[in-house]
Amino acid sequence: QRIAELSRGERAGVNLAMALAQEPELLILDEPTLGLDVVAKRAFLETVLFSVEDTDTTIIYCSHQMEEIERLADNLIILEQGELKHMSPPDEFCERVQLWIAEFPFVAPKLDALPGVLQCQRIDGLFHFVVLDQDDGFGALLEQHGARRHNRGTANLDRAVNAFLARGHAAPASEEGRV
Repeated sequence: QRIAELSRGERAGVNLAMALAQEPELLILDEPTLGLDVVAKRAFLETVLFSVEDTDTTIIYCSHQMEEIERLADNLIILEQGELKHMSPPDEFCERVQLWIAEFPFVAPKLDALPGVLQCQRIDGLFHFVVLDQDDGFGALLEQHGARRHNRGTANLDRAVNAFLARGHAAPASEEGRV
């Protein structure tokens, strides 16, 4: 069958096989599963995982799909405008980021009074803080600022990366004045 007649997923597999057949030292894959259906995406990711075990090829896998990164990556590298912002294994990055949910009966504290806040959203009257490099002392700090209740949770990789990248960016108009 001609390559042009293959499905998008099959063409992605052929392209990967052709690239790996050359036994490169470095292979850069930029959003390789974009446009693939669920079955083709799974097959592609399994092929990448299987191929890595058998070669000395270093693969740089560029993707906005965090579930792919969690499955494939030994290291999470976050670049923003060409500048390295972070590098560590994905699970270590997630350990550094926590989700705190707090209820403030009157007024929430100013964000600059809370260290490590990457993102804050008000959802159903509760404040959701995504914070970096904070310990249980953050809960005490929330209490000092008037939190009636607070809970600490975990942030998945998608939420952690999005909060990390969103800091310093303008909030959407719908969120600006909410916090």
